[in-house]
Amino acid sequence: MKYQCSIISVSEGVDFYSECDLYSAFNQPSMLADHLDFFVLNKPTNSGYKLFFCDSVENSINYSGHECRISYPWTMMNSGETLLYAAYPLLEDQRQSKNWLTAYSAAVSVDDSGILLLGKSGAGKTSVAVDLCRRYGAELIGNDLIILGLRDEQLIVKAGTKFLFLRYESVKKSLPDMINVFPRVPVEPWLYKIKIKPEDVGVNIRIAPASIKQVYNVHVDESFSSLYVQGEQNLATKLFLIENFSRYIKGSCLNILGGSDFKELAFVPSYDKKEYFLFRSKLADLVLAKTKYISGPLNLVTDYIFKNQL
Repeated sequence: MKYQCSIISVSEGVDFYSECDLYSAFNQPSMLADHLDFFVLNKPTNSGYKLFFCDSVENSINYSGHECRISYPWTMMNSGETLLYAAYPLLEDQRQSKNWLTAYSAAVSVDDSGILLLGKSGAGKTSVAVDLCRRYGAELIGNDLIILGLRDEQLIVKAGTKFLFLRYESVKKSLPDMINVFPRVPVEPWLYKIKIKPEDVGVNIRIAPASIKQVYNVHVDESFSSLYVQGEQNLATKLFLIENFSRYIKGSCLNILGGSDFKELAFVPSYDKKEYFLFRSKLADLVLAKTKYISGPLNLVTDYIFKNQL
């Protein structure tokens, strides 16, 4: 197989080898938009991490050390995006070896101070991030996935995905002036979500890293008439952070799916190591010490967060 291209994600990289033209497949905005600051390079990174793809009926995927070898029909690769997801364990191994990790979260900055927003899907992370940006001039660092780590013992958010995934029901209740971004009124408003660019709704983005000064586990609920805030140093939050920070290195959220029916193609091994575990434990403790649970109407949540910057 010959070298085709490389994927760079912030400072990590994977070199791709194939007889297929992967550079053309990857090098389009619609392919890269969902991923963590991915861009395509047409020369090797020499990172030592490699992915080999063979358009074949063999049907096999094998990870070994710094390499992944995939033999499947191209028709099962979803125009190449399956190969991008297959590269995540190789990227995360590089990240955690440098005291960084991929986390499911949102992050914004206000006057160079980073604010980390935690919460499960539907809790209101995106709504809070958007409202902080639109009403208070915050800048979006990442929404959905971010890169979090340590620099000189300080919590740093380095980068993140820059799209906004908006739920119709949430926007209708909490951000009604933005409802016109949806092209139609859905039958089921909770399930209807669209992906838009931040600039389309007046949200500015930040490219530079930021030091995390505040962490909030958010729950936006417009049925509340007041705000509820408390410290979040408890077992449930610690377990949430442990799971969140380990999901990419352990492959628990990286099922390699192929074809139009999203068939699960292969077992993804854990790339975890003891030194990574120790780093994540330290990071989780530092995040936990800063975390507050906050719930209530969106405007009260964002007002509190902005007014209580450190």
